[in-house]
Amino acid sequence: MQSREADIITKHKMLLLDLLITGWTFYRAKQTPSGQNVCIEVLNPLNTFIDPNPESPYVKDSHRAVIRKWLTRQQVLNQYGEQLSKEDIATLREAWRDTFDNDSYYVRSFAYCDGRPATDGIRAGREIIPGYPTDTYHSHHFELIPVYEVEWVEADKNFVMQRYKTVRIGENIYIIIGKDDTVVRTHDNPTHCTLSINGIYFTNRGTEPYSLVLACASL
Repeated sequence: MQSREADIITKHKMLLLDLLITGWTFYRAKQTPSGQNVCIEVLNPLNTFIDPNPESPYVKDSHRAVIRKWLTRQQVLNQYGEQLSKEDIATLREAWRDTFDNDSYYVRSFAYCDGRPATDGIRAGREIIPGYPTDTYHSHHFELIPVYEVEWVEADKNFVMQRYKTVRIGENIYIIIGKDDTVVRTHDNPTHCTLSINGIYFTNRGTEPYSLVLACASL
């Protein structure tokens, strides 16, 4: 089992690699499902969209952020099932499914049609179970569902900044979470709050992300 120290080192490497390649790096701290701990999630710059605040160099001070994820139906049900209605769950089960190419439930990467395992070349050693002599190879793939997690901040009627969240699954399923009660505030400025998403970005004077790797590509 991987230690927490090794996991933090891995996340640090991912953040640095994202920053060097894309000019952006994003992460967020959120509660674990038990509510007893904090989890640091490294976000993919290709699937993270922010509305930056020109008055602040910090990502967390952005006005709005969208995180896009590509999940299987089972992952969606595991993460959001308790927040979905019966109609939404039925829609999810009907519209998105796992796909098999034959009736064999034996899992293997490749085998000849006569049952002989592929032991030569780059496929050697990939077999898990040989299968039946008359079987062709079996494949199994998942249909990935786009899931959008949206965060934004706005002032309420008492001029206190609040953070709001909502989730869209596919095209027609919405989870309206509303005001986020897990917002962390400071004693110095209790009416202010930020997004849960933070990070670093290198920008030029035109606020365009600057990538060190792309800048040195010609070298």
